[in-house]
Amino acid sequence: MSAISKQALIVELRGQARRASSAQDWIAAGAAWRQVLDHLPLDFEALFRVGQATFFQDDLDSAATQINAALNLNPTHAESLRLYARIAHRRREWGAAEH
Repeated sequence: MSAISKQALIVELRGQARRASSAQDWIAAGAAWRQVLDHLPLDFEALFRVGQATFFQDDLDSAATQINAALNLNPTHAESLRLYARIAHRRREWGAAEH
């Protein structure tokens, strides 16, 4: 696959993922963002959005893993910090919310 066609694929996958996230179709959003991660494993937005999608599917372990990875890339991202706290709250892990 050429660099141009790979870039076009990633742009298309991001578009699908953003549309699914906006529609709150968390299964489709998670799948689409995971495809982005297949090509860009350290993509902050994809890590955050997979965490968000899995959170809304009540997969708190996966959500925590993804959000933790996102926070390792951007430790001051407010939405990630809030979601990490919500995960800890649901898990009743109060100390973990401090990240």
